[in-house]
Amino acid sequence: MRNLKIIVWIVLLFLVQTVIVNYIKIAGARPDLILPFVLCVALMEDSFKRSVTISVVCAVLAASLCGRNFTLALLFYTYMSIIVFNMRTHPRYMPDFAKYMIYMFIGSVVLEGLSYIMLYSDVSGFGIVFLRVLVFTVLYDTAAALVIYPIVRKTVYKSKKKQLIIE
Repeated sequence: MRNLKIIVWIVLLFLVQTVIVNYIKIAGARPDLILPFVLCVALMEDSFKRSVTISVVCAVLAASLCGRNFTLALLFYTYMSIIVFNMRTHPRYMPDFAKYMIYMFIGSVVLEGLSYIMLYSDVSGFGIVFLRVLVFTVLYDTAAALVIYPIVRKTVYKSKKKQLIIE
């Protein structure tokens, strides 16, 4: 059942990303809905193999359907999934949502910065572009993460309440 829910989520996110979000530019920036989902799965999934597989599928679809650089999308989404999966228990006393938002913010900054450098092969105007476009893209990605995380957590990764057995 969980696999079906994840497939439905991937299809739904890619439909929204390609049909609606790719044509909406706010302050020259478009939010990415795929990275928040990949990081959310990496943070909540119990199986490393499943987490990386989902990130690879999302990366291939993002590169082919959403117009991302194929190599960058594949490597970045996969490496971010591996890093988040391995770092999800550290720091120990920080809530998962706070970790997720920190990983999302850092990942979005790095992804958008690398995308700009790979697309234009120029770092001379990076400061101006960073202030005009990348800041808004990172803010939109983080806002999308605020919406995606609780919904994915409730629909796919329902946490079972632990019950104490009293004898």
